[in-house]
Amino acid sequence: MFLHTAPALSKQQSADMKISQKGLAIPERPNQSHRERDDTYRDVMLERGCWRLIRCKDGIQWIIQNRAPGCLRSNGWRGISFHLHRESLIRDWRRLSGWDGLELMALPEVCRREAK
Repeated sequence: MFLHTAPALSKQQSADMKISQKGLAIPERPNQSHRERDDTYRDVMLERGCWRLIRCKDGIQWIIQNRAPGCLRSNGWRGISFHLHRESLIRDWRRLSGWDGLELMALPEVCRREAK
């Protein structure tokens, strides 16, 4: 399988990104949503093309989501693969998305709810 590496970001793209608490670059999302299917979902960890990784609304698992290419409606994301452990997450991210997922090494070994 051919794995993609993330393309270099332009200055504008870099300006539109922030670093999450886990060290992953994620786009700024104004008016964040609590609905996991929304484009503006509040806990997106990584997004590459029609694939993204989120932490579930309860903070207990990671979810690899997919959206059909060209789908512009805001409710287009659907859960494909669900993970508690980073190792299986990275394996499925690579298999499903074709991206190398090196950024995911910054995640903890096990998904745990963060203290508030």
